Amino acid sequence: MNREQMEAIRARANSATQGAWTYDGMHNEIHAYDAGEAFLIVSELREHPGEKLLDEFGHTYNSDFEFIAHARHDIPTLLDALDEMKIKRKSDLENMSILSEALSKCERIIEKCNLCRMSEEYQED
Repeated sequence: MNREQMEAIRARANSATQGAWTYDGMHNEIHAYDAGEAFLIVSELREHPGEKLLDEFGHTYNSDFEFIAHARHDIPTLLDALDEMKIKRKSDLENMSILSEALSKCERIIEKCNLCRMSEEYQED
């Protein structure tokens, strides 16, 4: 996912109705509740093939409504988590670079020590 796609998703999430979105599992409606007020987000009056009736009033559970209701919270949460992972990745890459430089210095020191030891052994002979 590139930056433009993330920004477009974030813009859609930020422009959606604020507040917690809910689906009661029976009525094909999603409501948002903000500051004590309820807002109807989406409603569907037709039945879907294959839906199971939950009660004698014909209320049904629709997993699509459950998904949509949770999207209001899930998408911003996922975007925030992605931002945090990108920051951590950048930090990890910086740390790897520092460690790589330190390892190179250690290898050079070891190489010098080996050369000195070889020189001392040569002088002893």
